[in-house]
Amino acid sequence: MQAPQGQDISPDDVFIAVMGLTGSGKSTFIQQCTQQNVPIGHRLKSFTASVSGYSFTYEGYSVHLIDTPGFDDTHRTESSVLQEIVYWLSTAYQPNQSDGSNGFLLNGIIYCQAIAGPRWTGSSTRSLRILQAICGSANHDAVTVVSTFWDIADRNLAHEHEKQLLTSPDMLGPIFTTRPKATHFRQDSGYRSAAKILNFIINRNKKFILQIQRELASPNATLSNTRAGREAARLWEEDIEAVQRRINDARAEIATSTDEFPELEWEIAQYRLDISSSQTALNELALSRHDLLEKWTQRNNEEVHALDVELERCRKQILKLQKTNAIDYLQEARLRESELVVQRAAKIAGRGINWSAVQAGVSGVGVALAVLPLTGLCNVM
Repeated sequence: MQAPQGQDISPDDVFIAVMGLTGSGKSTFIQQCTQQNVPIGHRLKSFTASVSGYSFTYEGYSVHLIDTPGFDDTHRTESSVLQEIVYWLSTAYQPNQSDGSNGFLLNGIIYCQAIAGPRWTGSSTRSLRILQAICGSANHDAVTVVSTFWDIADRNLAHEHEKQLLTSPDMLGPIFTTRPKATHFRQDSGYRSAAKILNFIINRNKKFILQIQRELASPNATLSNTRAGREAARLWEEDIEAVQRRINDARAEIATSTDEFPELEWEIAQYRLDISSSQTALNELALSRHDLLEKWTQRNNEEVHALDVELERCRKQILKLQKTNAIDYLQEARLRESELVVQRAAKIAGRGINWSAVQAGVSGVGVALAVLPLTGLCNVM
C-alpha cells in the first residue's frame, strides 16, 4: 500500500480515530481535514455504518483518519458497533513487533460533540461511558473533544452550552477533571480549525495504547473480560430492567380494566423484542476475537453481495440514460455508481488483516484502499 506521498504505510504515520454520535459532525470534520469531496456518509447511509478510513498528506505527514459509526447508529445495534470498534483496535495493537513497534497505534481520538441542536441525551451518556471504558482513565489525554456546528448555533447559547458540557459531572466533565485530562477545540472556522486540531495531535508526538487494547492482548481474552465489556453489560442490564418495568405496568393496566387494549399488547410484544436484543448483546460479550472475525466476515460478505446487486442496477440505469438527453439524471447516476464502487472496494479491502492495496479510479478521485484491520483506507489525492 502506498501512502499519498508514495511511501509505505508505517506505524510511524499519524492515526486518529474519529468518534461521536450519529450526526455529531464526524463526516464534515473529515471533509474539512482532507479538503476533498469524498463520499463519507452524506449520500450512502451505510457508508459510516462500519469502520472506514481516509488517508491524506498534511505538512509532510501521512495522516489516517479512522471514521467510526456512532453507538446510536439507527442501522446497527450498540453491540455490533462496539464489537467492530473493539476488534479493530485490538487487531491494530500488535505488541513487540520485530521492528520494535507495537503495531498501528492511535495518536489520538477526536470525539465530535454538536454544540447546536439537542442538549445532552441518554445516548450521549451511553457513548461517553463506553468511550471512557475503551480508553481507560490513564488515557483521557488521548481524547480531543471537538465541538461542532458553531456556524448554525446561537453564539450566546452555544457558549453557555459549551461551559456546561465541559464542566458538568453528568456530561463531559469527568474526562476534563481527572488527570491526564482531555483537550477541547472548537471546529468553528472550517479548514483553519481542522488544521489547528491536526497540528496539536501531530506536534505532541505521542502514541496511545488504550485500556481495551491491553486487555484483549491477553490470551483467550473476550470482550466480557474488559472494562468496556463490563460497562456495556451494565447498560444492557439496565435496559432490560427498564423494559421489564414497562411490561409490568402495561400488564397491570390491562388486568385492572374490562376494556381491550390491542395497542398495549402490541407494545408488550415490542418490549419483548427489546429485551431479546439486549440479552443477545450480553451473550455476545463472551465471543472470542476469532468468533468476532467470523461474524464480521459473514456480515461483510452479505454487504458486498448487496452492493454488487445495487451496482448492477445502477449500471443498467446508466446505459438507459446514455440513450437520452437527461444529462442531470445521468450525472447523478454516475455519481451514485462511483460511491458504490468506493464502498464496495472498502468492504473487500477490509476482509484482510495484513497491509495490501486495491487501486480504483473514481470520478477523478484517486482511491487507494489499505487493509487496516476491518477498514478500507480511502487515499485522498
